[in-house]
Amino acid sequence: MVIASPVPVIVRALCIVGALVCALIALSAYAGAAGTAANLGLAFANPAGQVEFLTFYGGFYLGLAVFFLIGLRSRAIATGAMAFLALSNVGALVGRVTAMAALATSSGLLVALAIAEIILAGLGAAGWYRMSRSA
Repeated sequence: MVIASPVPVIVRALCIVGALVCALIALSAYAGAAGTAANLGLAFANPAGQVEFLTFYGGFYLGLAVFFLIGLRSRAIATGAMAFLALSNVGALVGRVTAMAALATSSGLLVALAIAEIILAGLGAAGWYRMSRSA
């Protein structure tokens, strides 16, 4: 019987960071959807808009938090979590920069989010690389 090696400590730490960030996003959405949306420059035209906001920023991010927590014990999930962390943040960054350029807009919040996406993409790439190098 082959026993898989444990998830490397640095990857476990990144899974914890990913879980915390996602849980905080979900909790802030659930705690005050209208206020959180307003901070992002969004407004609800009707209850369906609020449902969609809570589905994505609440439910989806809560699911991601659980995904990262499972990565603490599962090498397969940890590898996927690191790939997701890297690729989703690269995608978000490309989308953000493209939209900011196309709409000729910027703000401190948008720049801070872009910087966070760069950092998270780099950490995910490092974790993904680490997973590929450990057996």
